[in-house]
Amino acid sequence: MTSKLWIWRVLMTISVIFAAVCTMPAQAQTTNVAESLLAAMTPAERIGQLFIVGFEGTDVSEESQIYDAITEYHVGGVVLLAENNNFASENTIEQAQGMIQALQDAEWRTSSGDINLETAASTAFPAYVPLFIGLKQIGNGFPEDQILSGLTPLPSQMAMGATWNVDYANDAGAILGEELNTMGINLYLGPNLDVLETASNAAAIALSVNAYGGDPFWVGEMGQAFISGIHTGSENRVLVVAQNFPGTGSSDRFPDSEVATVRKSIEQLKQIELAPYFAVTSPEAEDAAQADALMVEHIRYQGFQGNIRETTRPISFDPSALQEIMALPEFAAWKEGGGILISDNLGSAAIRRFFDPNEINFEAPQVARNAFLAGNDILYLNDFVASGDVDAYTTLVDTMSLFLQKYREDSAFAQRVDASVLKILNAKLKAYGAFEFSNVVKAFESTITIGQSQSVISQIAQSAVTSINPSTQELDAVLPSPPQRYEGIITFTDVRAVSQCQGCPVTRIVDAKTFENALVNLYGPQAGNQILPGYLSSYSFSQLVDFLDNVENPANEFLSTNLQEARWVVFNTLDVNPAQPGSYALQRVLEERPELLKDKKVIVFAMGLPTYLDSTDISKVTAYYALYSQMSPFLDVAARVLMQELVPPGALPISLSSVGYDLISMTAPDPDQVIKLSLLLPNEDTGEEPTETPSLTQTPESAPVNSFNVGDTITIKTGQIYDHNRNVVPDDTIVRFNFRISGEPEVTQQFETTTADGVAYFNYLIEAAGNLEISAVSEPATQSEILQISISTDGSTTVFAYTPTPRNTPTPTVTMTPVPTETPTPTSIPEPVRNSFPTLGEWALGLIIMAVGAALTYFIGFYWWGTPRWALRSAMCSLIGGLLTYSYLNLGLEGTQYWIEQSGTAFVIEMIVVGLLMGWIVALIWWVRTAGRYPSRNRRK
Repeated sequence: MTSKLWIWRVLMTISVIFAAVCTMPAQAQTTNVAESLLAAMTPAERIGQLFIVGFEGTDVSEESQIYDAITEYHVGGVVLLAENNNFASENTIEQAQGMIQALQDAEWRTSSGDINLETAASTAFPAYVPLFIGLKQIGNGFPEDQILSGLTPLPSQMAMGATWNVDYANDAGAILGEELNTMGINLYLGPNLDVLETASNAAAIALSVNAYGGDPFWVGEMGQAFISGIHTGSENRVLVVAQNFPGTGSSDRFPDSEVATVRKSIEQLKQIELAPYFAVTSPEAEDAAQADALMVEHIRYQGFQGNIRETTRPISFDPSALQEIMALPEFAAWKEGGGILISDNLGSAAIRRFFDPNEINFEAPQVARNAFLAGNDILYLNDFVASGDVDAYTTLVDTMSLFLQKYREDSAFAQRVDASVLKILNAKLKAYGAFEFSNVVKAFESTITIGQSQSVISQIAQSAVTSINPSTQELDAVLPSPPQRYEGIITFTDVRAVSQCQGCPVTRIVDAKTFENALVNLYGPQAGNQILPGYLSSYSFSQLVDFLDNVENPANEFLSTNLQEARWVVFNTLDVNPAQPGSYALQRVLEERPELLKDKKVIVFAMGLPTYLDSTDISKVTAYYALYSQMSPFLDVAARVLMQELVPPGALPISLSSVGYDLISMTAPDPDQVIKLSLLLPNEDTGEEPTETPSLTQTPESAPVNSFNVGDTITIKTGQIYDHNRNVVPDDTIVRFNFRISGEPEVTQQFETTTADGVAYFNYLIEAAGNLEISAVSEPATQSEILQISISTDGSTTVFAYTPTPRNTPTPTVTMTPVPTETPTPTSIPEPVRNSFPTLGEWALGLIIMAVGAALTYFIGFYWWGTPRWALRSAMCSLIGGLLTYSYLNLGLEGTQYWIEQSGTAFVIEMIVVGLLMGWIVALIWWVRTAGRYPSRNRRK
């Protein structure tokens, strides 16, 4: 009987939920279901939903601590981290997918899965709520990617920013969203929405290329596109958590090791740091482009309320400051609609040092309580160990016990918990529709398509690469030609060893020979034969540092020889890291051993933040390019740039003082453009949207338009306004419309408005009949087309439009300050290169020709001189002559390189034949001076 009662209760619950789903709008459906679920949950289950936790290793069996945290304490989710050894090095994707399945299965079986109907009535089963499975996979490999192999290797955020194309960000997001969903990840910790106002502070160095750039508008645009892509690619099954809120780009230190400080008021934050977060929480953004949650960074503000002497607590622990930010209109509607705040890791070194600078006492449960009361809905705990506790699991249990006790004793605290849990349930329902295990396991599809989207990444790489110095306009003068076939190229790469987990095999995202292999694959003997592999050599930065410190070491002989004989020297840099002595290699060469690079073409590709070189160092290299990523497709692009197949199309998304590149100036309107103007005409008869007057031409044109009377309003529209990089100017760029009434010598009225998507509109009230002349200015762009509108007293209207003649005195444009570079000295014959041996194919061809020639001279000598001895002597002389000639050619000695470049293999063959003939002539002279004097002795009888 008890079993029947239990089954009846389950059926009734299902019918209630089904009826609610069928009769309510979508948002009301989820809200109603979430409220019903909340009502069915015990206080302990509600408390558990507030926590997402990290755990050690890959063991998720019934004996593991994470299994107990899920089944006994009902934690809301987990975050998978490489530092916690959550991933294996072999079959990483399949292993991770299996682990995620096991975690979700544990939650299902504990709540309502493997139920014994005989004891069901006497057992209180927890409500089934799927787990959050979180992952931070920002891009560009280690250290921001947790999974280092298997997934499609995404470019860095700055690489996407350097394309200035939001479609690429959307495409990359769609790839990641699809792959995360296939694995079973439903909570994506990213993207970073920091604004790098300057690239030289500690925060910028810490973020490196893991930010879209330094313009708040474009950071917001890229963030919107990327988030939209993740939602679309995952079919809305992956929730997105925008990182580092309210923004760390201007902080004074690396926030993971110590709580950083930003000296800005809230009004200043609204203009820069908060603007990208406005973009992904604004109701005006499409639903797909809105972030589901914001991760609140541990960062404090000096002068937050305008008093520069007052400093907040870390914003994640300061209820007053955090609530003031969330009360801003741009956030209020998002939060009211279910937006979630997640604290950054409460177990970080920065938090430990903040609460106790000596890092001795850490009252973890109280830290979690304070963070929750400050306004965070979810608390992220990793390595969260209180003083005196043996491990993080013990601290987690104590923390949840404190929350449970507070829930039962404090009704205000309980209401606060219930409000956050309701948001969490709604967010999970958004991902799964209904809490049925079949919906959750639907995500676990075949992993066969994961990692197969390389073409999109290659397109991003080709669009991102940027010429920092010289400018693209100056490249032809500085580098008139690419490396020639017989010119030596030596490459030095900053190689970093990484591993997927502790004890996993060491791997390298980029190897010392990656760039060399790209050159051979794209331009080697099997691909156009522009490059000879024998003329290439590759070394790591660590090997270069060892060479600088131990010049006399015999082990460095090959490096010394290759460097001396190379015509081109390529450096692939990452960053300057005190923990990596090899990272200083290029700087040391430029400062300590500049003679090593004398008379060579020195090319630098920045795989990291393009701040590796200062102005003085840049003046010592021939060309400095930014790749923004260390992934393999970007080094393929570097090879294309070196061979001048690709002119770098990207533009710096950050200010770079070393070359005089100011982002604010570069994103201002280009003064060389002529702003287009048009008149929007109402379609009163059809009720359709207004239409524009015909596009303007270079000569005056007139077009009859609808009649306007005095008192009517006309709408003027600009064409898209572009910045110095030929991108659309940021939204809210000021445009001033000028109106001049006929008969007046000067502009009589001026009105300001702002752009949206690069276009500005203005509604003008006609005050009198006559001729009206309209122009527009968007500083420093001062030229526009001019509209002349003739309004007669009877209401007829004619529009004249023309483009003014550009001014004779050109308006100065903002460009990167040129830095002195090596001026190439053209010579008629390039300096030969004494480098490696010829290719195997050429050696084989030369040997075959020499063998045939020696055989011919043998038979000729045998039948002419009559003895095998002299026949062998003549063959050996010919062979020695051919070998000497061929060796001379391939050693690149003086006077040969020009002819080899002009005639190629044909010249080599001709010279071998000449060598054979010369050897045979030597044999003939030998015979004449010896045996030839006594011919009768040497003839066959």
